Amino acid sequence: MSDVDYEKLGNAIDRAANTEGLELVGWDLRGDGPKSLLRITIDRDQGVTHEDCVAVTNHVGTLVDVEDLIPFAYTLEVSSPGLGKALADRAAFDRHRGEIARIRASEPIDDRTSFKGRIERVTPTGVTLVSAGGQEFSIEFRQIIAANIVQAPKRTSRRPETGGQL
Repeated sequence: MSDVDYEKLGNAIDRAANTEGLELVGWDLRGDGPKSLLRITIDRDQGVTHEDCVAVTNHVGTLVDVEDLIPFAYTLEVSSPGLGKALADRAAFDRHRGEIARIRASEPIDDRTSFKGRIERVTPTGVTLVSAGGQEFSIEFRQIIAANIVQAPKRTSRRPETGGQL
């Protein structure tokens, strides 16, 4: 690609996400001309709103332009990881404790390599899932090939007080 300092670009994107109180999950720049795509994925414990995506889009766009980090036309796309979010490290598992995940293991554990269940515990060396049937599976991080969130916990919404009868 032409004249892109990926370290500076990554630092600028990370600064923009952090300034908005968000975690940078990842980013990717594909292409080196007018059809280039800069894709950024952000997250936070409470979830990502449309307004969060707009704020990061504006912030990154300004930084890229002012610091001349991408010397060609590009399309900028900012989004949340969505429901199928990959779990890449211990911190990610810890943030999603209580949610339903699917894990593929590199070697059989109890004659299985595929597991689905609620993230019950996270330790320095692994994670424990509890299946819908109540069975616990302890899987070491070194054994995990792939892990994704399948279902977030149901959130209850509070209705505002009406202050009277409707």
